[in-house]
Amino acid sequence: MRYSCSRALEGSILLNGSIGKALLVNCVEVVESFRTKNGGSMCTSIPPEDTKYKNVYPTTITDADGTKLVIGTKKFNASITSSLRLHAPFNSEVGPSAMSFNLSDSSKAKVTTIFVKGSAWKEAAEIARNNNLYQLRTRFHQQSTYFLCRASNETVGNLAARPYTIYTLAEWDNGNDNADYRTAFKLFQTITINVICGNPRLEKYTISSLCNEWKLCNELKVEGTAVYHIFQLVLTQFSDDTTFIIIIGNKSLNHKLQKLANLLAPAITKANRSVKQAVLQAYAR
Repeated sequence: MRYSCSRALEGSILLNGSIGKALLVNCVEVVESFRTKNGGSMCTSIPPEDTKYKNVYPTTITDADGTKLVIGTKKFNASITSSLRLHAPFNSEVGPSAMSFNLSDSSKAKVTTIFVKGSAWKEAAEIARNNNLYQLRTRFHQQSTYFLCRASNETVGNLAARPYTIYTLAEWDNGNDNADYRTAFKLFQTITINVICGNPRLEKYTISSLCNEWKLCNELKVEGTAVYHIFQLVLTQFSDDTTFIIIIGNKSLNHKLQKLANLLAPAITKANRSVKQAVLQAYAR
């Protein structure tokens, strides 16, 4: 159903007459993101009783990961990661924060209209009826992290116009091949592939090989960088007689991967600037 819902929402339009703004949804990611603290929910996207649509609530939330425009339900959040402003000259926004369409005011959020594209709804219904689909946040030790569902509007369905994530930036072809970020993203890419393919473990050889490759390709010393330091901390997870560690349920590994992810955030932001231009070019044709 997560795959179905992500498909249903791509290409949709959010319209809020009270603020005179409309937003075209280019890319949406459906995730289970409800957390609790001291027994209570931290999430503000759970739909109130008086929403325009029963159990569906487009809103702006702020959590530990920043400010996000989401379509909240009682089961999951649909995070809008790429959008196009329609109430003014074309301006694309890539990333979870759509600052030109802020719905933090609940009175405005409750009256926002959602127009769903007919072709997307039809395909979503077909996906919902398919019982053969395998269901695949940043909690790298939890299986649900690797269940991320994403759908893109057809107009921006090409690779150049899709937002980069921590799992895909290893393929960015406009960056520096020898940069810290590329080696680190290769690690995340390997971890993701292993989990999705049913081999949820990290080989010691993988870390050692990436470090060696990094040193050979880099004219500058890498030992002093923050990324390299975290790689060495990951290596300490392996005892002398072990060749791999389990990923799922490994909170110690997760703690190090979260630090690494924070260091890589600027690289994702930089890469997504090129995505903004690709989105505008797609609609200019």
